Amino acid sequence: AVKLTTRESVVLEELQKNPSVSKKELVELTAIPKTSLDRVIVSLKKQGIIERIGSDKTGYWKIN
Repeated sequence: AVKLTTRESVVLEELQKNPSVSKKELVELTAIPKTSLDRVIVSLKKQGIIERIGSDKTGYWKIN
């Protein structure tokens, strides 16, 4: 199993609830600052846990 940080788990949970959530909404939902959120997303992508399908505006997050 992959060891996730608390923040990664929180973000992943929100993405599971709503795959088309925006980063702005994620910042509000998770109370994680935008810069930190970007880092968490990059980390989750690197680990192959999530990927972005489509554009930033109309796309969604796919959880692998």
